[in-house]
Amino acid sequence: MTEASSPLRVGLMGAGWFGREAHLRNLLKIPGVSVVAASSRSDASLEAARAIAGEQLQTHHDWRDVLQHELDAVIIALTNDQHCEATMEALDRNLHVLCEKPL
Repeated sequence: MTEASSPLRVGLMGAGWFGREAHLRNLLKIPGVSVVAASSRSDASLEAARAIAGEQLQTHHDWRDVLQHELDAVIIALTNDQHCEATMEALDRNLHVLCEKPL
């Protein structure tokens, strides 16, 4: 990415505690990065994500809806059983992917 280029548009799939605290907060500190959308099955997690990122953050209950936005990359912080499907869907859309490892 060059200085003159548009921001790197990132989607966060999985806005639970780790997704918010380890990824969202740090992404927002990086110049040239825009977190466009986030997903969580939890209303409380989505509210917490909006409190961190601002009301412009588009939030969804289904991670698939995050992929409907114009994105350059996604962070997958979903439950482990969802990693494969979410990763394959993102790669099929030619997105860069950071997928959390199972812990």
